[in-house]
Amino acid sequence: MPTGKMGANAASGIDTMDHEHALELQMVRALQEALADEDRAKVVVLMDQLKTFANAHFLAEQHLMRLHAYPGFASHLIEHDRLIAELRELSTKVLGDPAADAKTAIESLEMWMLAHIHTEDEALAEFLRQPIGAPPRS
Repeated sequence: MPTGKMGANAASGIDTMDHEHALELQMVRALQEALADEDRAKVVVLMDQLKTFANAHFLAEQHLMRLHAYPGFASHLIEHDRLIAELRELSTKVLGDPAADAKTAIESLEMWMLAHIHTEDEALAEFLRQPIGAPPRS
């Protein structure tokens, strides 16, 4: 079940990543509230904002990964592509028929985002914190 907060253990130590993750989660939670309030106009705006922000966030992360020759780039990119596809599908579902299991889909999206932050993004952050030229940690 969503916690309502990112939690201290979700912080990567990379300020920009942590800030962007917190914003993404705030957007998801605002979307949950708008759906609960049946505020269709707000749902449309928030869904568009979330898709736009997620795309920008992923591009920034992908730039960092390429810039630092991150060895986990390919698998991380697959995860980003999967979420973008899920957001498109969710947007179609929510905007087409907001009552159609949208609440469950949004909760699932939030859980996926938290899992991604705790695994893929934390691994990336650990890599980025290593001194340049240091051997990878196991």
